[in-house]
Amino acid sequence: MITTGIVLRVAQSPVSLFVGTVLAGAGIAMGNVLMPAMIKRAFPSRLGSLTGLAMMLMAASGAIAAGLAVPLEEAGGWRLALAVWAVPSLVAALVWGPLAVRGRRAPTAPVTAPRAGGSLLRSPTAWFVTAFMGLASLMFYVLMSWLPEVMRDAGYPAATAGMMVSAMMIAGIPLGFLVPVFAARLRDQRPLVVAVAATMVVGLVGLLLAPSAGWTWVVILGIGTGSAFPLAFTLLSLRSPTPSAAASLSGMAQTGGYLLAGTGPLAVGVLHEATGGWNVPVALLLVLVVPEVVVGLLAARPGFVRPAGRRRRWSSRRPSGRPSPRAPADQEKSTASRSRTRACRTSRWCSAARSARCRPSSR
Repeated sequence: MITTGIVLRVAQSPVSLFVGTVLAGAGIAMGNVLMPAMIKRAFPSRLGSLTGLAMMLMAASGAIAAGLAVPLEEAGGWRLALAVWAVPSLVAALVWGPLAVRGRRAPTAPVTAPRAGGSLLRSPTAWFVTAFMGLASLMFYVLMSWLPEVMRDAGYPAATAGMMVSAMMIAGIPLGFLVPVFAARLRDQRPLVVAVAATMVVGLVGLLLAPSAGWTWVVILGIGTGSAFPLAFTLLSLRSPTPSAAASLSGMAQTGGYLLAGTGPLAVGVLHEATGGWNVPVALLLVLVVPEVVVGLLAARPGFVRPAGRRRRWSSRRPSGRPSPRAPADQEKSTASRSRTRACRTSRWCSAARSARCRPSSR
C-alpha cells in the first residue's frame, strides 16, 4: 500500500495525488498498529530491544527524509523527491511478503493463554495508555510545527531555527532505543514517566523564561519528546497479555492518541494569533504536562489491560461456587440429595442390566 501510494502521488493527476496519499497513510498506519503485535508474537522475550530498534529506525529515517528532501528536489524536481521513497517500501514488501505467506502456511501451535473477551473500550488501563500516547505525541507535533517560529521570534535566524528542530530530532534518536530497553527491564515504568515529565518541565520553563539559551532548551526538549513516545509505544506491548491484545490496544491507542495529538498544533496556532505571542502557548504546553504525568503513572502501573466482557443480566440465582449464608445446613441437605439421586440412578441401571441378562434369547 505504501509503495502504490507513493507511485500514485508522483502522477500529475490531482485525483491520483489524493488517492496515493490515502493509500500511503493507510499503509503507514497499519504498520504502526501491527508492529507491537508482531514483536509480541515473534520476540516475546526481546520486547525492549526490538521496540527500541524500531523506534530508533523510525526517528532516524524521519530525520534522513527531512534532510534529503530539499537536495533531491533541487537535483531532479519534486517528483524525484517523492518517488525515491518507494524504493525502501518496495524492499520491505519484498522481504515481508514471503514471510507472511510462509507464516500462513505454517502450522500454528495451540494457544494456551486464556482469551480475553470483551472490548478494550471498557478497560481503564487501555484509556490511560491512549491518553499518554496522545499527550506525548501532541507535545512532539506542537514543537515540530511551531518551534522554528518561536525561535525566530526570539531573535534567531531562520536557518538556525530550522537547525534547532533537526537537533531536537537527532537528540531523540539514541533515546528511541535506550528507553524501550530500560522500560522492558523494569517491572514498574512509573519512574521513567516521572523522569520524562521532569525533562519536559525544565525545557518548557527554560524556553518560557530564557529563550536566549535556545540551544540548551531545544536539546532538553529533544530528550523529553524523544523519550516519551518510545515509552508510550513500549507500553503497548508491556500492558498486553497476548499478541492479539497488543494489536487491539495498539489500534485503540494510536487512533485515539493521534486524534488528540492532531488538535495540538491547531490550538497552539490559534492561541498565538489571539495573544500575539508565544508565552501563553508555551504555558499551555507546560500545563498539559500535568495530565500527561497523571495518565502516564496510571498506564505505567504493573499489570495488563483487562477487557470487560458482556454484562450478565440480573438473576435471582446465586453464582455457582459461592456459599449461601445458610451454608452448613443447606450444604448437608444438598449433598444428601445428590447422593440419593446418584444411588437411585445406579439402582435403576443395575436393575435394567440384570433384566437384560436374564431375558431369553429370541433365536
